[in-house]
Amino acid sequence: MTKRALISILGIFIIFSFLAVPFLVSSMEINIHVDPYKKVSIFILADQEQYYLLGSFHKDASGLGEVQVNYPGTEGKVKINIKISERVL
Repeated sequence: MTKRALISILGIFIIFSFLAVPFLVSSMEINIHVDPYKKVSIFILADQEQYYLLGSFHKDASGLGEVQVNYPGTEGKVKINIKISERVL
């Protein structure tokens, strides 16, 4: 196999990798900043004519008031509802 053939194969592989990555690794990172030590509920809804629940997360905010979740969905457009409440100790 010649050097030119190897470079061509490598180039095709690189182009395919860049085209395939968005479909293989499609997730959404959601970062929320609230008052410290609050309970946060995050609801991911399909953004269509009628909403339906795709996923939900229930987390406690850190001492800095930060909450981070990763939603692994592939939908192009979603609606996010957030409910913040007092944490029961």
